[in-house]
Amino acid sequence: MRLRKLNTFNDFLLKIHRFIIVLLLCVFTTKAVIALPGKQSTSPYPIDPQVHAAFEGTDALNSGTYRGNIPFSLSHTIYAANLIENKRLFLADESLDKETLFSYILNISNAERISSTLLPILERKYDRGSLSKEFDALAKKINFHFKLKTVNEADRLNQQLNSCNRTHDKRQCCKGLLSSWVFAKGKGFPQGKHLNPNLVTTRAWLSICGPIISDLPKTLEEFKEKYGQFDTALDWAQELHPQSMAKQGGRRVYRKYLRKYKVDISSAQTLDPKCNVTETEVVMRSPSGLMKFFGYDANGHLTPLGIFPMTQGRKSIRVTPESCLGCHYKFDSREFNVQIPSYEALQLKLNSGASNEIHCKNQKDTVIWHGK
Repeated sequence: MRLRKLNTFNDFLLKIHRFIIVLLLCVFTTKAVIALPGKQSTSPYPIDPQVHAAFEGTDALNSGTYRGNIPFSLSHTIYAANLIENKRLFLADESLDKETLFSYILNISNAERISSTLLPILERKYDRGSLSKEFDALAKKINFHFKLKTVNEADRLNQQLNSCNRTHDKRQCCKGLLSSWVFAKGKGFPQGKHLNPNLVTTRAWLSICGPIISDLPKTLEEFKEKYGQFDTALDWAQELHPQSMAKQGGRRVYRKYLRKYKVDISSAQTLDPKCNVTETEVVMRSPSGLMKFFGYDANGHLTPLGIFPMTQGRKSIRVTPESCLGCHYKFDSREFNVQIPSYEALQLKLNSGASNEIHCKNQKDTVIWHGK
């Protein structure tokens, strides 16, 4: 009897031993494991292209299997309304009632009782403001020679907010101006009876009023004080992308789910050849699936302007969140709720001259290669 018990116990120990060996093999042979002191986090790469599909039958790699459920002007309008509610109140599916959505926006604006006579809504001329000056300085730095309509309209909106702010706080002003900017024709002229969202002016409202409505930290230091020192703390997953598809250069990404705020955060630093951080972009996902996109410049100030690559090594300036919404969305429903996009689905490729060299790596980085 004793011998049988001993054999049973030895068999049990042998099974435990085999399990531990298999577990260690999985850990040390899986490239997508990030080992941090006190924590292990699995890398999300490679991303399944189907993250960009909302409906059954959609193949994100075959544009012939889907079509945009709604125009982008309407999807941006839905996004603006959801930002105000801080949840996915309106969905881009068969349940969407455009009349209800439009009534909601009009009611939100009317409730603030901001008289249009106090605001230069119909002015064709306006003073070039701080955003245009910031844009000009950045454009000169990277030799970018194009003007962006969204920047011009965003400056116009800033002018209206400054006027409104004399009697109302800026959050009230943004809500009061929402309908004028969503349903705008040309340079801010209301369309009257036929309400059709204007994509350019809606993007301008999102770039300026989105951070105000969401009460985003105005500096990177304020962001870190609230959500954590992601670049020094040990409990954030950390990836180094020597050649990022989005930036065609070095990028370091930090990821964490914060139980206190119930949000998933991805914070991405763009790195120059000397490993200096030139900008920090943040993607924040709430439990409802609502995504927020914002960025900080090299000095840590909240800004809607970001630098992106073009062909032949040139660079361009794009406006946040417009620049983010063009990647983080479902191809069929056109809802902006894809946390980590698939570069395969977006058909992004590295420039032919992309280097295999790893630079800026530190001991906490897990190196992520794209297209290699």
